[in-house]
Amino acid sequence: MANPSTDAVPARFEVKATTSDHLSWLRTRLSVERTMMSWVRTATALIGFGFTIVQFFARIQETPGVAPAFSPMHPAISAFP
Repeated sequence: MANPSTDAVPARFEVKATTSDHLSWLRTRLSVERTMMSWVRTATALIGFGFTIVQFFARIQETPGVAPAFSPMHPAISAFP
């Protein structure tokens, strides 16, 4: 037998699929993707900057008229343990 007092009350965590709920999930998903893309972009830029520093110190030794670097292999050694 069904209990009429509990059947009329909706469940506590009942989910109703509405347009606003769907759009909020889409906004959340797009936000997560934007965040991930910005992390990847920042990591790629930092890696590229690190390679630029290593190349700078590697080529500065070949420049005529420039005093030798104090420790020319320091960036290469710390970048590749």
